[in-house]
Amino acid sequence: MRRLARPLVAGALLLAASVAQAQPHPLKVDLKIDLPVLALTGASALGLALPQLAPSKCRLCVADDFDQDARSALRWKDPAIARHASDVLVSGIMPLGAASALALAAYGEGGSPRTFMEDGIVVAEAVTIATTFNGLAKDTFARRRPAAGDLSMPGSRNKSFYSGHTSLAFSLATATATVATMRGYRSAPWIWAAGMVLATGVGYLRVAGDAHWLTDVAVGAVAGGGVGFAVPWVFHRANRGGGVELVPAPGGLALHFP
Repeated sequence: MRRLARPLVAGALLLAASVAQAQPHPLKVDLKIDLPVLALTGASALGLALPQLAPSKCRLCVADDFDQDARSALRWKDPAIARHASDVLVSGIMPLGAASALALAAYGEGGSPRTFMEDGIVVAEAVTIATTFNGLAKDTFARRRPAAGDLSMPGSRNKSFYSGHTSLAFSLATATATVATMRGYRSAPWIWAAGMVLATGVGYLRVAGDAHWLTDVAVGAVAGGGVGFAVPWVFHRANRGGGVELVPAPGGLALHFP
């Protein structure tokens, strides 16, 4: 009986040690650099959104048959409902969900308030950079919206390409999920799944709301998602060695994934 108990106790100690040592993986965050970058890109994103700077005339004024057919197939009878729903998703539900998911993951897996703060800075940085790129594209291409004559938003009739709501949604969802993956949070797959579903819903609602052409939404998803992944992965990934290490643990050795 004692011979059987010893391996069981040793295994339990190894498991407990590995759980106790589990911590969120580090991110490379330097507040002296990242906070000014966040402030600068946030200010530029807000500035580019000013109606006074919007193009007064369209450069891309006519859509092709593909976009016209997609508009006819996906537009709702009351497009305003879809537009309002997309506003609620991208401005309320998604940011609140992203913050809640990262907070729960950080505090539930041995993180600290600084862990959550760093996560938030990296995600916000990705979103403001993606929004800045989007603003530049809108003013450069000056594409006329599908329902430009019906939309009452000032300065937005010629800012259809590419979809800002979609870019924002995908940059937020992808950056949040990428940070969760880099941290090693167990909830990362769920964050990916939920984020992609909600972001795709935003894109669909922009077409259903007659605010964008389908190609606006497709490019917005690719551009926003690309920035949302690249900013955390390229600029904030800490240098960690690969492979598996054997480290001392009570009762023997344990596997450690650096």
